[in-house]
Order: sequence, then structure tokens, then C-alpha cells
Amino acid sequence: MNILEFNNVTKNIFNFDIKPTNIYLKSREILGILGLKGSGKTTLCNLILNFYRPKTGSITVFGMDSVKDSKQIKMDLGVIPESTWFDENIKPMTYIRNSQKIRGVNDKEEIKYLLDYFDLKLPRKVTEMNLLELKKLSIVAALSSNPKLIIVDEPDSIPDSATRMKFFNILDEKNREGASVLIFSSNLREAQSICQNIYFLDKGEIIKQENQRNKLSNDKILKFYDTDVDKEIIEKTGAKLVKTGDETAYYFSGPLNSLSEAIYRSSLIDYTLEDSNLAEKITILKKDRLYGIDTDNQVEIIDENTDDKESVMINNNEDNVESDISNENTVIINYNEEELNDLIEIPEDNKNSNNVIDHEIKDNELNNDDYIKNENKSDDTIIIKQSGNSSNVIIKDIKESSDIKKIEDKSDNNLDENLNPKDIEGEEI
Repeated sequence: MNILEFNNVTKNIFNFDIKPTNIYLKSREILGILGLKGSGKTTLCNLILNFYRPKTGSITVFGMDSVKDSKQIKMDLGVIPESTWFDENIKPMTYIRNSQKIRGVNDKEEIKYLLDYFDLKLPRKVTEMNLLELKKLSIVAALSSNPKLIIVDEPDSIPDSATRMKFFNILDEKNREGASVLIFSSNLREAQSICQNIYFLDKGEIIKQENQRNKLSNDKILKFYDTDVDKEIIEKTGAKLVKTGDETAYYFSGPLNSLSEAIYRSSLIDYTLEDSNLAEKITILKKDRLYGIDTDNQVEIIDENTDDKESVMINNNEDNVESDISNENTVIINYNEEELNDLIEIPEDNKNSNNVIDHEIKDNELNNDDYIKNENKSDDTIIIKQSGNSSNVIIKDIKESSDIKKIEDKSDNNLDENLNPKDIEGEEI
């Protein structure tokens, strides 16, 4: 049974779009939605709480509609926002009891247990509490009614690491008692440590879902400076080369014991192994989607210290390519038909097609929005040719640059007619 469902939900706020989104949170599951700042996490949270209404699609919580049944849904929600504002005249204990009262709960024992657990002493007014104490107060108030669904926005906002660890432990305890948990976060390491399932969000779009139940370790970045290394041994583990030159770096998301064995067999000496951060993870996922390859396969990166290039054909998933094309600004490459035929094989009946995308990959960054004329282009260029219902993806070196021009994105970025601008004041999009 799904406690929470997003079914093809979209939303437009000023110049920001939530693209068609499908998210499913199972009963008694801890689910993470991870994204960098500005990816749309808070917007999704506000949609669940009916602070925003979907433009299209629907959201159900406990099988009820998030708009029509919002009041009833909130009776079984415990929400811990990134920032909390309090009436300066309210007493902290009154705030906690009111949180229980509006949900029809009167559980003094649970309040006492949580206050002791977080070592929180309540003064007479909230104005006498510091930032950490106020955060603890909002946590106690949200959890004291034993909600069926706990929603946490940016647990990193808890300013003390020890308190943050205690918070994750109590979430795990509540989950074992039957509660479902939804965490919006930008901290990959913490999310992979507690979540059973993770959706990765980038610019309003879910780009990957990963089941964490079978992961034995967090994603890692292996960096080394040794030059006389048999890289094939490392690459056979599924590690992905993300940087080469003076420093070589591999991204790894598999079992740590296989990577440890590869490090030993390759005789690495000067190396570091650290947890991957979310920015590195998102970059890898975006490249995998762009290339249309399975995320378990290696991404080919060209040595930054050489001009030697290779042409590589990659098996591509048609749906992913179509999605990438529709979601990115389009760039037309001004090759004539004969020059273009030399670069990619175009079926005879489709040689007049102009649907060609030029994506430059440079320095481990996706520069989809920065297209410039470069008279000495030496970086790899992705040429995507789409014709009919098929797509061909070829990585090929373009020795000579041609003039290119950018066509502005024609997507509808108008403000939702039903949205009151005051509703989003101060909100993170």
C-alpha cells in the first residue's frame, strides 16, 4: 500500500517548472527526495501540504486527495520544516499540547519521553530559547502525536550534529513502530544512511530512483595521483572515470569490498577514498541520462592532457533521449548536409532533419546552457540525431568549429493563475 502518491504532477511558479512527477511512498518506508538548492524540494513539500495546488495531475495521502481532503490528511501528519516561526508570547509547553490537541491526542507520557530524549528544558517563553532549542521544540511537537506520516524538510537545518544523529535514531524508531517517513534533503551521505529508497530531483524533474536496501556502503569518490596504474582493474568494478590528468578520480556506487580489492590489486599508493557529495552524484546521473546508458556502466571521459579522441557508439534508450531533447534548449549546428553526413549516418529519407543537439562535455560539468563559438574546439561533442521513432547517439571529435546559435526555450513559464504571490513569499523553490 502506498501512503503517498504523486501521479503525473506538474506545477509552474514564475520561471520554475515541476515537470511531470511520479513519486510513491510505501507504508512503513523511509523515503528520501534529494536535490541541490533550487531543485524544487520545498515546492514538492508545499504541494503535499496543499500550500500549492498541482497544475496537472493529482496527489494522494492515505488514499485521500491532497486538495479536497487536506484538513483530514493533516490530522495524521507530523511536519518538521526547515525553518519554524513561533508566536513570541506562546509558552513552549502550550505549543506542544496545542499540536496534540488539534489532532485529538492527549499523550503526556510521549511528550515527557521526547523532552528527555532530546534533553530539552522548557522555559516560560519561546523568546528565551536559542536556535537549537527551538528546533528541538518543533521536532517534539511534530512527533508527540505519533503521526502516521512524518515529513522532514532539510534535516541539515538542525545546527548540532549530535542532535541530528539522535533525530535520525528517533525517526528509525518511529518507523519501526509503523510510521512512514519522507525526507527532503541535500545531504547524500545522511540520506543513504537512513533511507530505504531515494528519488533524485534536478531542476524540477525526477532523474533517478534508487533502492537503498541492498546498498552496503555510500557512494564513493576514489582520487589518486599515481600514473603507473592498471585502470582496467578499477573499471571492472563498475567505477566511472570522472576526471583524468594530474589527478584521476572515479565515482563508485557498488560494494565497497570489490573496490578495496581493486585498489590492492592495482597497487595504488597515493590515493584518497571519500563519500561522494550530492553535486557529484547529480552530475553522474545527468551524464548517464544524456548518454542514454545504464548507470551501472562506465562513462567515457577523455584525458584532459591529450588531443587524442575516439569515436564511440552508445546504445541509447529512446525515451530518455526524447525527454532530454524536450527539456533542454535546442542548438542548431550550421553544418551543410554533406558535412553533417560525414559526422553521423542519416537515413536517406530523413536527411533534411534539423533536430540536432550539440552538447559540450568539459571538466566534469554539463554545460548544456553555455554554447559558444570556439575556433579551436578540441573537447568531445555529443551529436544526437533524432529521426522518426529512433535515436542515434554518437560521440565524435569535431576538429573544426562552426557557428552555432541558441534558440530560446519556448516553455510556458507564466505564473499559475490560481497562485497568490503572497503564498510563496520567503519559500525556497
